[in-house]
Amino acid sequence: MGRVDHEQVRVLESALAAVGNGDSRERAELLSMLTLELLFDGDHIRRWARSDEALAIARRVGDRRGLMRVLTDRAWAIDAPDTLTERLANLDEAVDVLGEEKDLLLVIGVRARAAARLEAGDIAGMEADVERCEREAAALLEPLASWWAMFPRLQLTMLRGELQECEQLTQEFLQLGMRAGQPDALTFFAAALVGLRHQQGRMAEMRVVYEQAVAENPAMPAWCGGLALTCAVEGDRARALELLRKAAADDFAHMPRDWVWLVGICQWAETAALLKDQDACATLYEILLPWRELVISTGGAAWGTVVHHLCLLAIALGREHEAQQHLRDAAAMHAR
Repeated sequence: MGRVDHEQVRVLESALAAVGNGDSRERAELLSMLTLELLFDGDHIRRWARSDEALAIARRVGDRRGLMRVLTDRAWAIDAPDTLTERLANLDEAVDVLGEEKDLLLVIGVRARAAARLEAGDIAGMEADVERCEREAAALLEPLASWWAMFPRLQLTMLRGELQECEQLTQEFLQLGMRAGQPDALTFFAAALVGLRHQQGRMAEMRVVYEQAVAENPAMPAWCGGLALTCAVEGDRARALELLRKAAADDFAHMPRDWVWLVGICQWAETAALLKDQDACATLYEILLPWRELVISTGGAAWGTVVHHLCLLAIALGREHEAQQHLRDAAAMHAR
């Protein structure tokens, strides 16, 4: 997580050369696997094109399980705010492909749809998927299936403000991931924990976690936004401002279009608002405005609404009318 395994990329590319350019389930799945290995290479255009190719081949081949695999991988491969409608459609199809068949892929697909529905603000749909994900995982009796099913349960518990229960679930999430042998268990635990601490108003406690995450995940600059936020909350204005201005030098264009882009940008927004950096606030306001109807969903955490972050930016910019409207919109979204 957070880096490209170049050796694995070479292996997959060699395998693709071996199976040839003709349509086959093997080629579709290898292309799909390659998109996941390229999650952190910074080139979303290439990754999305590979995912498009994999899906086109899988549809032509017509193998149910191969299609399910490609559609489920695609939820990660093309994850960005502007692909939400497409991801929801893909995940609906993925879940329909397997129907009532008991399978780990189905658990992963329902989990991904729950997260996408949260992002879209469809809380009723998300709640239904949380229940189904847990039922499907329980039927499999596999620790890995149960670990995947905990993602949306954590998000929903956090969203409801049930923070004491969420504290317990977060620890269980780590233990289950370790027992399942999931290599990214610690990274996802850290992501869930910082989301929880943010809700609790305890972000300052997370500075060491963020410092380590920044060092260990160089291809995930979203962690830098979290580090800047913890510094700002802790009162280390100089360090927070240093990080913010470095990130703002290219108007945040260095942030890869991936599944943590939105939470990273919102962390920068909260930091800029706290520091009252007018230039950064103005830039981030324009970046976030098109996504004002979305909920911030990542890993096992829910970070609230985009429109709430727009409200913070508008306040810092002295735009009273916009701030009041954003606040009303945020209250309406949170009431759902």
